[in-house]
Amino acid sequence: MLDKLEAVNRSLQAIGESRVNSLQSGLPDAAEAEVVLDEVTNEVLQVGWFENIREEVRVVPDSQTGQILVPATWYHVETTSRSRDIGKVITKVDINDGQRKLFEVDEQSFVFAQDVYIKVITALEFDDMTYPLRNYVSAKAARVFQERIMGSVSLDSFTARAESEAWAKLLDAEADIAENNALYDSSYMREITGRNSRLTWR
Repeated sequence: MLDKLEAVNRSLQAIGESRVNSLQSGLPDAAEAEVVLDEVTNEVLQVGWFENIREEVRVVPDSQTGQILVPATWYHVETTSRSRDIGKVITKVDINDGQRKLFEVDEQSFVFAQDVYIKVITALEFDDMTYPLRNYVSAKAARVFQERIMGSVSLDSFTARAESEAWAKLLDAEADIAENNALYDSSYMREITGRNSRLTWR
């Protein structure tokens, strides 16, 4: 099972270190491997995958202030067609109270007069991701960790190949989920055939 501990051990093995039995092992390299894993997890998830994209999320303004609080675990928001009359929205911290809120860019305002329907890209815990995504994240984290700690060209060739294989498997898994109409019914296929393709992201 590829859990977070196994992913950390994958990074340790990439530099020739022994495995650890716990994330609280106290080994500095293991602690750094976990930091790198968390960084790469956030980086990869921000792209948006089927498992962390929520469509047509309805958010309701506060009845008193008209403002909409949003969790820090939301990487990205955008209005959907049901809220086409509302301009571009982002999440932004209100300097007046330090809270993260939905912000309308065109109006430069935190205040909304109606419910807003948005598409959200959310954070996930490593162990909550599907296997193909965990496999890719752990492979990429192992390469990044090896480059930071060792900087070995020969070792990099092995970790880079494992990352490329995991990336291909992840794209295959995403394509299997997006099996409706090859070009039109799947948001995944719309993305890979569009300008902001995941295929060009890595």
